[in-house]
Amino acid sequence: MEQLCHLLKPLVNAYVILLSWFLAILNLYLFDKPLREYATSVNLNTQPTVLDTIHYYTAEEGYQVLSNLGDHGRDAYRLANYADFTLPIFLFLSLSLPSLALGKGCLHVMGPLLYMISDYIENIAEKYVLEIYPKRNDIVMTLACYTGLVKILTFLGSLFVLIKSILIDLAIILAMASVDATYPQSEETIRSIHGSGEKTLIVLAAPSVNNSYYRAIFNQIIDYMANFANLVHGKDEIVILADAATLPFFNGKVNENVLIEADIEDIWIRDFSPVIPSQQIKFRYLPSYLSESVANAIDKSFEKWLSENNLNYKTKSSIILDGGNVVDNPDGSRVIITDRILKDNPQLTKAEAKEQIKDLMNLREVAIIPEVPDDTTGHSDGMLMWVNNDKILLPQASEPERTQVIDELERSFPDVDIVEIPDYYKYASWKGFTSACNIFINAVVTDHYIYMPTFDGPHDESMFKLIQSHTTKTVVAVPAEKVCFMGGSVRCLSWQVKGELKNQILQLTGRD
Repeated sequence: MEQLCHLLKPLVNAYVILLSWFLAILNLYLFDKPLREYATSVNLNTQPTVLDTIHYYTAEEGYQVLSNLGDHGRDAYRLANYADFTLPIFLFLSLSLPSLALGKGCLHVMGPLLYMISDYIENIAEKYVLEIYPKRNDIVMTLACYTGLVKILTFLGSLFVLIKSILIDLAIILAMASVDATYPQSEETIRSIHGSGEKTLIVLAAPSVNNSYYRAIFNQIIDYMANFANLVHGKDEIVILADAATLPFFNGKVNENVLIEADIEDIWIRDFSPVIPSQQIKFRYLPSYLSESVANAIDKSFEKWLSENNLNYKTKSSIILDGGNVVDNPDGSRVIITDRILKDNPQLTKAEAKEQIKDLMNLREVAIIPEVPDDTTGHSDGMLMWVNNDKILLPQASEPERTQVIDELERSFPDVDIVEIPDYYKYASWKGFTSACNIFINAVVTDHYIYMPTFDGPHDESMFKLIQSHTTKTVVAVPAEKVCFMGGSVRCLSWQVKGELKNQILQLTGRD
């Protein structure tokens, strides 16, 4: 099914969808035409009954239908049957492509696929009984009946799911428009919505001790998080979410007022949490590198924790976008995203994606850069970082990617300084995820600090000094060698929060 989705995604655009519906309707007309002409020739007021128009019939009833048609009627039905051989593929595309365009998973292709297969089997069976008539083959006639029944059910089911998806997305759009109309923001507000100088809350999500995926490296992750929490102490705020069975593993490693009990299904909280610290805008979490069921389980665990504690983010978008693919500058007025957003949301053009993201997040500017080839997640936070509101650090890349990225950044941010820095990355992978080791720009940037990952390697000190030389913020080295091989480090493993939501989360720790 995943391979089929991969084949279909290049076809997901408005023109192909409209063309497939047009061809499906044209095909229905061509199917109907010979039957209508036959009805007119024999002075029938209604179109003759054929096997396709009966929901259920026995073999005897099926042959009675063929007998009632007569020789000329059966000839007309044969012509209609020829036209019917192209209808299933057009209807399959008409039902599946819009679902993919709406960002639905590959399971939404299953119904249209079953419809198409059953319709083709029915057509072949009908053609066979027509060709051998007046000879009979009750088995084939029965096959035509039951596959026709499956065809009707899967078609109606797929159509219902598609209409439901369209209505839900329309409701979300109307709700977002209502919020924007109720709470309009001026250009001055957009520029000043961040930059308050307040401490940022950094939220980590510890793995459960019962999680088999992380079992072999559980202690390494706990040690990393405890050390990070201690480094942040006194600079910004930090909390660690962990389930009841895992909390004891932090005993003696961190202050207990850093810990909050929560059952979060995964550690990469950056990707399924809201983005922009002071705005908290949540996108749909359905990355292509995870199955829909796994992604939904992770997202639901996070939403459940928020709901149980009456924690609310500003708004939610139906756009599929990981938080790790939103690199925002410190005042939250500019973001950088990779073109993975276009692959995950094929209904959007680049211009449309930019405009929707800009409007939703009250941004001045948006850049959509090419993702790194062969990167599992396609996130921008493994490619570059902001060190202040108008300066980007960009590890040197090979051509043509280097020129493509710089051109897009310069077009999108004409007054931003782009500084190329050394790239010490060496490709490696773990459980199908590309390593984040030696990616020094996967850093958490707050109002006064940059928490930069280090890797117990020869380039740690030089990169620390280099990044510090480009910012007035204080750079803090965060050892990440125990976690980076999994595919992410400091930024990937954190969620940044400001404002009232920050205060509400801190209250859960019992702090004064």
